[in-house]
Amino acid sequence: VTVKTLRFYEEQGLLMPAVTNQENGYRYYSLSQIAVLHQITALKMAGFTLEEIAHIHSGADEEAVLRKKKSELIARIAELTRQIAVMYGYLRPLFLRLQNSLGKMKFLMQTNSIMQTWKNLAKLHCRTEFPL
Repeated sequence: VTVKTLRFYEEQGLLMPAVTNQENGYRYYSLSQIAVLHQITALKMAGFTLEEIAHIHSGADEEAVLRKKKSELIARIAELTRQIAVMYGYLRPLFLRLQNSLGKMKFLMQTNSIMQTWKNLAKLHCRTEFPL
């Protein structure tokens, strides 16, 4: 965690330093505050806003807040899954056309390769150009 982040958390009232040196402004934190900092970091990684974290720190029922966030995340996953399904339905015909085109290109490349091989064989063995 950066110094800037610690100062921001202090401004937000989430993590106040145990001691602030009046001469140089350095902030010092106790070992017990490391657990609080860890909780803030973990909750942020889980998608909580600082307001939600502050709500937990203000004495809200942590389990209830966690369950609510879990429900919100599940709803978000469902919505994203629906969006992906719509995109897949839209893109599938495009992919099939592309796959069909690539199949034709591959066939042409193989055909051209065979034709070139025949031409080369004709040059070597017959010393004449293979008519195409």
